[in-house]
Amino acid sequence: MRCHFETNRYVFVGTAETSEAVKTVPDWTYLSVADAARAADWPLATDSAANDWP
Repeated sequence: MRCHFETNRYVFVGTAETSEAVKTVPDWTYLSVADAARAADWPLATDSAANDWP
């Protein structure tokens, strides 16, 4: 990602299980999926709704 996009901040959006990965990569910030959705005003689907896609 860093090779393709230059920015002041890189954010890793993931789950609690993947949050530790960001500690090994310098200059990245972890953000939970719920927090990212809230910040972007995105609705979150339930597991049952996600299984209905497409």
